[in-house]
Amino acid sequence: MISDLFMSAGEASGDLEAALLLDAIRAIRPAVTCAAIGSERVRAAGATITADSS
Repeated sequence: MISDLFMSAGEASGDLEAALLLDAIRAIRPAVTCAAIGSERVRAAGATITADSS
């Protein structure tokens, strides 16, 4: 699957910021897809986790 976005969050504060950013983007463009290196917050925001950073 090809995603529209890729985010990389290597620690807890980056994970939170990436999740907030993805939420804001989805408010404007609900169908956006995102792959990410991150943890539970980014996953909960709807990203497909390619590598877990927790």
